[in-house]
Amino acid sequence: MEKIYQDLKNGLKDIRDVDTRIEYLKKLRMSIVNNKDGIVKALHDDFNKPEFETLSTEIFGVIGEIDLFIKKLGKWSKPESVRPSILNFPSSGYIYKEPMGVVYICSPWNYPFNLAMTPLVGAIGAGNTVLLRPSQSSLNSAHIIEKICKEVFPENIVHVFVGDHDLADKILDMDLDMVFFTGSPRIGREIYKRATNSFARVVLELGGKSPVIVLNDADCQKTAKRLVWGKYLNGGQTCVAPDYVIVQEKVKPALIEWLIKYIGEFYYTSEGLTDNFPHIINEKNYERLKQHLTGNILVGGKFDNEKRLIYPTIIDNITLDSPIMKEEIFGPIMPLITIKDVDEVYPIIEANPNPLAAYIFTSNMKAAETLVDNIKCGDACINDTVMHLTSDTLPFGGIKTSGLGSYHGYESFKVFSHYKSVLNKSLKGEISVKYPPYTKEKIKFLEEFGKIK
Repeated sequence: MEKIYQDLKNGLKDIRDVDTRIEYLKKLRMSIVNNKDGIVKALHDDFNKPEFETLSTEIFGVIGEIDLFIKKLGKWSKPESVRPSILNFPSSGYIYKEPMGVVYICSPWNYPFNLAMTPLVGAIGAGNTVLLRPSQSSLNSAHIIEKICKEVFPENIVHVFVGDHDLADKILDMDLDMVFFTGSPRIGREIYKRATNSFARVVLELGGKSPVIVLNDADCQKTAKRLVWGKYLNGGQTCVAPDYVIVQEKVKPALIEWLIKYIGEFYYTSEGLTDNFPHIINEKNYERLKQHLTGNILVGGKFDNEKRLIYPTIIDNITLDSPIMKEEIFGPIMPLITIKDVDEVYPIIEANPNPLAAYIFTSNMKAAETLVDNIKCGDACINDTVMHLTSDTLPFGGIKTSGLGSYHGYESFKVFSHYKSVLNKSLKGEISVKYPPYTKEKIKFLEEFGKIK
């Protein structure tokens, strides 16, 4: 592992040039397109992910990120001229954008291609070398990622590590410059503790119980359609998936009717549940989810042990004491909590604070803005779910237990870069009041100039 680290350290000089980075990104784009069928097959083999979802949620976004970096990298990477303070007259000021150095990217299994490649694009675009560790839980995806990276990058630029946990554990003992982790808060906390020993910059993309709030004036049909799509996308195994639904009682019957309608329309055929519904990634998560299939089940509640398949499920009359409200669900189970007044929302969310996202459905923008202002969360989305991730102008990231730092688009370039401030002081004169001796006249000048009096 030490040799790999030294090779990546030495490789930094080979990716310093911006044009070189752009060429790597172009090659990466081409390799992804050429390996499209292999990516689709890998994700299908890992957990039955349908081709459309792989194209739309894994490949499409990565290609878009690459295209944006190719287009904007020349501008983003240039030194930025800024105006220095009058105290430094005459002078000029600049902000230089430099790579962090050797970056460790540890990616998860639920969107194994997207969540490995999107940060990789940012890291390479900013001029770093990368040690990339895809999740072993999605091993087929890990191998196609490794294949693509070997086609595009020398191993002193990107090294993909598909190995056991003991060896991976040693990575955090190296003098890394940055760690980018996507996964659970529990593991994220441990990685954060260890990475800071080397004073590495740490970005954590975690999760949490992202609430949905449906107010009495919501459009029930559109709310249900967008909610069903966002909840059961990827079999519910999405870090920003709508975790539970808080619904005002007046609109609840109509919402339930539309939810059941769209579950049937989206995921069932005349022969039963469609074959294009993702399976649960492993036995541990599957058994955990099965334990939640109790209570007032309105639809679903079925499972298939052979396929590790949980049917799209809605459970009504959930309370904060229910076991399903004690952990992030990360599966295709939708709990409903009923409220009368909007103010009841806040204590419910505070029982599982700092969610990665919050979703608000209402026709009253003032009410929506009030909720956005008063809910502490990573991001928020009004009258839709999940789609805020698709905008490269919106930074994506959590807060406290749901994450640390943001990325996507220009924010990816920024988070993988060190912004170095440079002051260039002219030799042609200066303000000399800063120099001793400190006379009464200088003190008076400082008080007046700084408005200290």
